[in-house]
Amino acid sequence: MSTVNYVGQALKNLFSKPATLNYPFEKREFPEGTRGHVENDMDVCILCGLCQMKCPTGAITVDKKARTWAIRPFSCI
Repeated sequence: MSTVNYVGQALKNLFSKPATLNYPFEKREFPEGTRGHVENDMDVCILCGLCQMKCPTGAITVDKKARTWAIRPFSCI
């Protein structure tokens, strides 16, 4: 029975399109509302630090004295 399942899966993979993109040449488009996308309007930001406190992974850091903020994109979920 397992040989039949294997052959069926192999044929399915052989005739289906690739599951990955050709990355450097094709950029992935993320749908609206995707997690992990940070937008900050610096004209409105008062550097209160709430985003830093609310970030579950601690990827956002706010420096009130230097009046800057930074995000570590590989820590963002």
